[in-house]
This record gives sequence, structure tokens and C-alpha cells, in this order.
Amino acid sequence: MKKLCLTTAIALFLLLLSMEIQAKNKTADLKAAQTEVNVLMDRYTNSLKSKNAKALSELLTEDGQFYGTDPTESFCKLALIETWTQMFADKSTDLTYSLDKREIRVSPEGKSALIVEQFSLKGVTPRIPWRMVSHALKSGKNWKFDFISWNLTPRNEDIAKLNQALDQDNVKGI
Repeated sequence: MKKLCLTTAIALFLLLLSMEIQAKNKTADLKAAQTEVNVLMDRYTNSLKSKNAKALSELLTEDGQFYGTDPTESFCKLALIETWTQMFADKSTDLTYSLDKREIRVSPEGKSALIVEQFSLKGVTPRIPWRMVSHALKSGKNWKFDFISWNLTPRNEDIAKLNQALDQDNVKGI
């Protein structure tokens, strides 16, 4: 009976030890995935700053959906690349990018991530911050965006001022 109890205790100890090791490995894998997604975001930011549409296109899935700040802007990959190419051709466009905040949430299996980035584009909207909400998938060793939505995010105290400015110009909202 003592041998059975001892054998059971050893087996239980080994089981618990293996579960703890698996949990630590999973945590390490999620941290590695978060680091990889951070690299994806840095590649995106650097490609945007350098106005490199080709490099940006390599970060997108073929079947992704991408939404601009205008309610009419809904792009497939090819349309987005064309829009970037046209935008980058205008040498006067200032894409000085100042990152304010980046949050990355990797899925438990480490194969997808939700990313929220808040930033300023001083040459485009000097007084209105931006927010990019995106989703990325891991395929093999590469991460790519399958969803991006760019949004202007005025401060709550500025909304009345924006509405007043739009009313003065007789511009109709959505």
C-alpha cells in the first residue's frame, strides 16, 4: 500500500511539474508573439514614414479589409496600395509620425493579434490625433494585417468646436 501511495504521489508530482513547464512555455510563446507583432508595427511605421508602398504591401494579407478615415473609404489590398502610391507621389505630404501609445493583445494560441496604436500625423492633422485599430495573423513565421481601420480621434472637448466649424462651412456630416 505504501508503494502504491508513493508511486501515485510521484506520478502526480511529475504531472503537475509538466503542467507548470507547459504553462511557462506558453507564456514565453505569447511574449515572443507580442515581440513579433511589435516588429510588424515598427515595420509598418517605418515604411509609412519612408513612403514605401511596396514595403507596406508586403505587410497585408491578400484578402484583408482596410478602412480609411472617410466613411466611403473601404479598400481591398490592391486599392489600398494604389491609394498609398498616389499619396506618396505627392512629395509635399508630411507623414511625420509620432507614436503616443501602442497596445497589443495576442490571442491565447499566439496566431493572431489585436493592435491599437494612437499617434499624431502633424503634417496631416496637426491638432487631431489618430487611432489605428488592426488585426494581424501569423502565417508561418510572418505576421500580416488582415484588418486595419484608421480613425481621427478628436478630444471630447473639441467635438463641439469641430461641429461648429463644419456648420460654418455648410458641410453636411454622415
